[in-house]
Amino acid sequence: MIWNYTGLLIALVLSTPLLGQEETALRELYDAGHCDQFVQQVQSQSSDSLSAQVCFLSGMCLMQQAEYQMALGYLDQAVRKDHDLAMAYFVKAEVLVQLNRLSDALVQYENAIYLQPEVPDFQVGKGYVLLQAGRYPEAIFAFQQALSYPKCPEKAYVLLGRAFQENKQMDLALSTWKDALDKMDARGSSFRECLYRLGQAEYLLENYPDAEAIYQRLLASNPDDYQGVSKLIQVYFAGGEYEKGNALKMELYGAYNRRQLPAEMVEKGFCFDQFDWDGKRIYAYERFEEPPGYGPKHQFLVTDERNQVLETVQTELAPEAALTGKKYILGKVEGTRHLLFDGEAFDDNFDYDVLKKAVVRILRGKEKPCRIVDP
Repeated sequence: MIWNYTGLLIALVLSTPLLGQEETALRELYDAGHCDQFVQQVQSQSSDSLSAQVCFLSGMCLMQQAEYQMALGYLDQAVRKDHDLAMAYFVKAEVLVQLNRLSDALVQYENAIYLQPEVPDFQVGKGYVLLQAGRYPEAIFAFQQALSYPKCPEKAYVLLGRAFQENKQMDLALSTWKDALDKMDARGSSFRECLYRLGQAEYLLENYPDAEAIYQRLLASNPDDYQGVSKLIQVYFAGGEYEKGNALKMELYGAYNRRQLPAEMVEKGFCFDQFDWDGKRIYAYERFEEPPGYGPKHQFLVTDERNQVLETVQTELAPEAALTGKKYILGKVEGTRHLLFDGEAFDDNFDYDVLKKAVVRILRGKEKPCRIVDP
């Protein structure tokens, strides 16, 4: 993750003045956000003439431009010139995370913590790497340590809940997120993510009334959060409240017609249900458009434990559907194979339970295809 630096962290760097006219001019470029010009001027000078602070700020600029290898070079120079520059170790760790060098990043977080153990952001960064590495008890300790300091970023609550969840301590994850809501800025991104995490956890625990209340709270403060609308639809479908779910679908179609949806949702559609079958997780999506030919309208994506799609069963506006007197027939896509099943045909006002059972029959191989569509 690229950390969202707090004013406290920036102060740790900017409180140390640069010396000399040239470095003062460089600082002005950096403070004004002119990173391109800043880096160009720094690169025109010999590395020996650069101070630790200039090297550090160069690394910051290059990190923001996603020039990670070049950023590492300047950050290495910064810590060689000033072994006590804690922020340089911290930002170096952040860059290493982007390069997926987690063990190296952990060393740099530890260096920063050794120099300034009271800075909560350093502990949060360390905890994040431990979480990514699957070292959940250590991550929990790091996040708890961060939260014991004043001005700890709100993101730490979200990450602590995630660490508890991954460590199979769901009760602690839920209580962490619930308690955090009263301490967060309701307008902030961490508050929104906390509601998402809490709602999803309650949903997976099949506590549908609690999940509904959480997503309604999310939408009360973010009515245009269309992913949140999709999540609430899933809650209603899981609880068999299809009328409520279908009513919310109309909100998404209205936003689609007004061109207000995020690009990913426009392209892929929205998830309206998910359920387990034969040890796999199936995600049911509905697309907004109705493409002619063999295009899908509803897609049931069968995924493995790594969330990779293994096969798809979908409703299709295939020409064969007209012969059945219905609008859709079911198709199955597995690798390059595309099979059609005219024995399973549906109209727009289909019974969802009937459709779901038909999908499972096809997955079990209980239906014979009427046609193989050429790839």
